[in-house]
Amino acid sequence: SRPDELEAVRQYVKGLSAVRAEHDAVAIHTALASELAARTIQRRAFKRRFDMEHEMLSGDLFASATTSSSGSRGASSSLSPTAQLEYARKLSDAIAQGQSLVE
Repeated sequence: SRPDELEAVRQYVKGLSAVRAEHDAVAIHTALASELAARTIQRRAFKRRFDMEHEMLSGDLFASATTSSSGSRGASSSLSPTAQLEYARKLSDAIAQGQSLVE
């Protein structure tokens, strides 16, 4: 019947405003995410710090800390936990200043 069809169209049109609002919200979210990425994860300092933290968590950092310039590795277990922590702090400070302690 005609009134039922009109009601169905009205309900559909009401739903369009909700879809439009969701579309606008997604557009704002995408713009914010892009801006945050440009200010953080796409910067070289962030990538260096991320790599350093990843190395610390994987255990590679302290192995590379005991590698000599000729490429031979010292015993990574020779670094005490206190020395490892101190090295990590120095490396973190160096990275924050745009320097590196690891070749």
